Amino acid sequence: MPRPAAELTFDPTTPEFRRDPYRFYRQLRESAPVFRNPAGGWLLSRYRECALALQDTRLGNVEDIRCYPDAGGDNGTSAGSDFAQIRSAVARALSPAVVRRYRPRVAQIVDELVDATLAAGTVDLVASLCHPLGATVFCELFGVPVGDRDLFRGWVDSIVRGVDLLLGVSAEVAARRDAAMAEFSDYFRRLIAVRRVEPAGDLLSDLIAIADGEGGLTEDELVSSCVILLITGHESTVNFVSNSVHALLTHPDELARFRAEPDIGQVAIDELMRYCSPANLVVRTARTAIELDGHVIAEGEFVVPLLAAANRDPDVFAEPERLDLTREPNPHLAFGHGLHYCLGAALARMEGLVALETLTRRAPALELAGEPEFKPTIGLRGLASLPIRTR
Repeated sequence: MPRPAAELTFDPTTPEFRRDPYRFYRQLRESAPVFRNPAGGWLLSRYRECALALQDTRLGNVEDIRCYPDAGGDNGTSAGSDFAQIRSAVARALSPAVVRRYRPRVAQIVDELVDATLAAGTVDLVASLCHPLGATVFCELFGVPVGDRDLFRGWVDSIVRGVDLLLGVSAEVAARRDAAMAEFSDYFRRLIAVRRVEPAGDLLSDLIAIADGEGGLTEDELVSSCVILLITGHESTVNFVSNSVHALLTHPDELARFRAEPDIGQVAIDELMRYCSPANLVVRTARTAIELDGHVIAEGEFVVPLLAAANRDPDVFAEPERLDLTREPNPHLAFGHGLHYCLGAALARMEGLVALETLTRRAPALELAGEPEFKPTIGLRGLASLPIRTR
């Protein structure tokens, strides 16, 4: 039976929640789909309200990574910024046709990482494959010299932890986040200056050409676009690949299907995005008072669409707790929705599919070698470690 809303609590810091947040999301959907969190803000757990919130211009971004200004709002970028113009420029640089151009190199990187993973036999897959894949692909696409790549891991960790609003951000964490943002921004200002003089045929050179041409982006907008692409291109890839391998290893029938039916690859990626999304939630703030499901949300209050909860809403997905790699249609919200649909979706799909197909094909004896450990972050959900055996 659903628990009364008054008895519900929301503490995403507990080990139980980190291991299985979906049980709590189910309680929310059944008892209080628009739930006023005692710690502050409103939690949305049904698909309907989450989808509405993602495209409602009365709700604005509050995360401290301000890559794109919301329509009609100031998110820390230069005055007069045009939301649609910025998205259009970045979308062109990351179009499916452009992303396909990078697939052979991504496949080569994955093969090299899988070689090392297979040689180790028993290994932490996050350390051996997932993290290096996210960092190497991002740095290669953006033309970051090999000697500078170790810088990015520290920047990503500090930025991701510093924008996880539901965990609370201490002064120390905020200071590390701000320092990482400043160092990252300074680094890319210098790299952009070099690429303007010496284009290198990489993604950064493409983005600069679009930005300086009809894209019309300011320097701040170009740099902040690189920041958000680092987070979505690195951290989300790390989490998606590790989450997906864990899901497949705990669903052996679906793993066998994935190996036996290569034509289901793109459909399978969408189902894995739905089932174990690396994006757990987003945070918005009400620009004005709004009403959702009979509740009045006051101006300035936080609204938290729980994307992972919406992705298991039985009103939209039949048997939502079941992993079904041939599920169609699959209107999941893992990439967002409407105005804020993820611009890196094509790149994420390509990287994820190449990594999963290569690993499962080349490691037929792949199995778990211990208990995985989940990261403490809430907004982005992923594994800190995933022990596996390959032989």
